[in-house]
Amino acid sequence: MSSRSTLVAAITLGAVAMLSLSAIASAVDLDAARRPSDLPALPAQGEGRLTWPPAATAGTPPQPRRVPGTASVDCYQWPDGTWTQTGQRTSPACQATWDFAAGNGGATSTGVDGGTIKIGVAKIDPVAQALTDAVNQHYQLYGRALQLVELGPANTPVAQAAFVANARAQGVFAATPTAVGYPTPVANPDALVSQLATAEIIGVLTEPVHRADTLTSLGPYPWSTREPLDRSQRWMGELVCEMLAHHPAEFSTQTEDQPRKFGILAPSATALAGVEYSTDTLSTYLDGCGIAAKRYEFTTLAASPQADPRDEATYAQMRADGITTVLYFTVAPSTLSRAQAQFGSYRPEIITAGTRPAGSWLLPPPKGTRQGIISITDQSPAKLPELTWGAQVVRDRDLDDQDRYNALNYADEFADAIGLIAAGIQGAGPDLTPESFRAGLETSYFPNPGAGQRPDFQAHVGLQVGDHVAVRDVAVGIWNYDTRDPVRAAQGSELPGHLCLVGGGTRFDADTPLPRQSAVLRELQTGQCPGTAVPSANNDQGEG
Repeated sequence: MSSRSTLVAAITLGAVAMLSLSAIASAVDLDAARRPSDLPALPAQGEGRLTWPPAATAGTPPQPRRVPGTASVDCYQWPDGTWTQTGQRTSPACQATWDFAAGNGGATSTGVDGGTIKIGVAKIDPVAQALTDAVNQHYQLYGRALQLVELGPANTPVAQAAFVANARAQGVFAATPTAVGYPTPVANPDALVSQLATAEIIGVLTEPVHRADTLTSLGPYPWSTREPLDRSQRWMGELVCEMLAHHPAEFSTQTEDQPRKFGILAPSATALAGVEYSTDTLSTYLDGCGIAAKRYEFTTLAASPQADPRDEATYAQMRADGITTVLYFTVAPSTLSRAQAQFGSYRPEIITAGTRPAGSWLLPPPKGTRQGIISITDQSPAKLPELTWGAQVVRDRDLDDQDRYNALNYADEFADAIGLIAAGIQGAGPDLTPESFRAGLETSYFPNPGAGQRPDFQAHVGLQVGDHVAVRDVAVGIWNYDTRDPVRAAQGSELPGHLCLVGGGTRFDADTPLPRQSAVLRELQTGQCPGTAVPSANNDQGEG
């Protein structure tokens, strides 16, 4: 049995309840029971397939194909015949029709009336509004439209308290602290959704720094588009125990002949304005396979105007302690670029988990060195920003340079949050309440067209009963400075490096454990990109 049995138990709750969906998984309209019988049914998946090439080849994603009905919205059909609600591959199955004459019940909950649903966000800007307009156009909201309400940031304890107070005062149905623009981490995600739940407000997180039990203990209110902190730490623990422990630190030229010695690097309470960043789950997992990893803390965040000189002393101490392999956690992925500069001549292996794919935020290495950076990510490896659905939505908008930059680089998390809220509203039906929102999300079908495949390698998504985390799996890769991303290179980029993916983009979950051979990562480091096949014959055999 895999050593990750605790993870399997944690994420299979409610799987039996999802079995009943198998009978309807082949259809794109999951709301036939609510529709008058004389309305035309939507085509089943696979009918009327179109012949669009992949987005990375064509430069644009498939365009929507309108689905007729009494009241209809534009849905999208993908090259494999799959229908989704929007051009975001992670959106739910298309539900196009609804009988306007049936009415929607009017004011069914706080923040809801016959025409609008109030959604609290940190900031309203042209990009956020454009994405919300697209959601209003493409999701089935039963005669209502999402109306954004600005609540302010939640990046400090004081600001977070104001965010919740404003959400109460404005009477919003749901709220997310996510904003378009350079990401500012939430001060305390667990506390934020707990406070919103007390106010009976749906809360949606998009940062991997909360805990799974927080989401499952607060009824229908808290949700997340990202893996929770404790779950991502279990993934890191499995990677270390199964693939890296008891082998030389071969992914850095400075340490390749040394036995691995692990250190945990996490933000300090000072960096997080008094919030403690727990790595207890990782430490417990490592203890279980006989690995003792000392914890170190850094204070400088990417948004800091200056690097904290205390961090240089921390990194020097790590080197003096013989740490070859750094298990790195941060709430802002670009912090790693700042940390690399402070490492000086210290070149450890770096393992990241729960953040975006590491490579997009790395600085080129000093000449003559090759630094091994292994990434465990619940998100898809970064593709060209202009190919994302969020960027497509605002492509033709009249935006200033800053808004256009934000649309290309920072719109995806907001699109994920607003899309998850819309999916819950669509699944709930006209009688919208927090409880019907939960029931709608937990039973909605997400087709996941092309998940884990080229060109996007996107994650599988879908909510399960008792598990309020949208993403269902992770990918593993290693940043290889000897190659360049072919898609970015085709667009004229000269930046070195490429995130090489295990198994050519294989997604790992409770039913697909990580491979145990460290040779898999070694092959990626030596130039086999974008990935190598996962050995299967000896997947239960440790190496060496």
